[in-house]
Amino acid sequence: MDITKTLYTQVADSDQPFPYCQVHFWKQKSQMDFIWKGKDISTTEMREGQYLSLEVMNGQHFQFMLIDLAEFNCNWVSELEWIKEMWFPELSKTGVKKVGVVMPENLFSQIATEQFAASFKSVFPEVQLSLFTSRIKAGLWLV
Repeated sequence: MDITKTLYTQVADSDQPFPYCQVHFWKQKSQMDFIWKGKDISTTEMREGQYLSLEVMNGQHFQFMLIDLAEFNCNWVSELEWIKEMWFPELSKTGVKKVGVVMPENLFSQIATEQFAASFKSVFPEVQLSLFTSRIKAGLWLV
């Protein structure tokens, strides 16, 4: 069964809630997509997104993961330790083999993403992780 979950936040200039985090699990493709959107995401909202991904990951097995940070703007360096202690162990239960990460445009988010990639590679040397400039390139590499 495929699963899609979305988190919303209120944007100052709009009456409509904005979807800032989407998690898609594609059973047939054996893939989970973790897509961040929006500028100025708070670390609290980021943590909520991480918990959402853990909820979707729970009990699932997949080989491929796409993390799209292209439209993500959050200084999440402070979250890296939590990700390593809480998120990595859950990810290890999924059987993931390849992770493609689409780099954010924001410089501070890029630095955090590079630190995340280095930490990930030290914890999961058997899992291939590559950084990309577009979702299309990452998707092609994953399959």
